[in-house]
Amino acid sequence: MSRWRSGLLLVLTISAIYLYGFPSATIIYGGGVLLHAGAGILLAILLIPILRHIFRDSPLEIRLGWLLITAGTFLGLVLLKLAPLTGFVSGSFFISRSALLAFC
Repeated sequence: MSRWRSGLLLVLTISAIYLYGFPSATIIYGGGVLLHAGAGILLAILLIPILRHIFRDSPLEIRLGWLLITAGTFLGLVLLKLAPLTGFVSGSFFISRSALLAFC
């Protein structure tokens, strides 16, 4: 299970770099968006069973790292929920709006 989480984090990181760096209306870009969304949903599912263990038994540094990963996962899920409701808007607008909604 740990291998899957590490692999998904790597896929999410590489796809995020590609999606941010080369925005274009191509089939490859659309596939990258779908890959990123799917990997994010899988990571969210795989995070659920380990979070209680991590926050109970781990040192502070590890807790903070996993807290950041969990917050990013939560923001991504909020973004997936809000994107179809609002239509197409720039990614930075969605990220800032999702962060505001998550922390309010």
